[in-house]
Amino acid sequence: DGGAQLEVDPGVHLLLTEDSQMLNTAIFLMRSSSWSLDLLQRVWGPGDSPFVSHTWWEQAAFAQELLGKNHRLFAQPFAEGMQPLPYPPEVRVVPQFEINSYHPISCRSDEAWRRGRFVLSFNGAQSLSGPMVARVLHANYYELFCQL
Repeated sequence: DGGAQLEVDPGVHLLLTEDSQMLNTAIFLMRSSSWSLDLLQRVWGPGDSPFVSHTWWEQAAFAQELLGKNHRLFAQPFAEGMQPLPYPPEVRVVPQFEINSYHPISCRSDEAWRRGRFVLSFNGAQSLSGPMVARVLHANYYELFCQL
């Protein structure tokens, strides 16, 4: 229905995606709120954070902050056979293709970018295929996007 109005849950502050590596923070949507500001301050933390020199520093820092203590938080529900959500209640996981589609080299088939999808992400293009292939991918998609 074109006239339907979508409602946003006021308790949701962060929309993110997961890929085959799990949490993916290359692209995420965050509500402007004190919860979000507090999360970013904890994630980016002090200058001596162990994540500053990490290859995927913000990815690792987000994963530690959002998931790092789950082995303690969810030990009891797992022992009782329940399947708890791994993220805090303020976080929702959306299908990757909705906000973070990959190019064919580094995606699962249902997540590949195609016309009409929101964002094309080149995560892993260079590390999976080399710098020359990455440059060719960028050039080819640039040409395609100029035609849209």
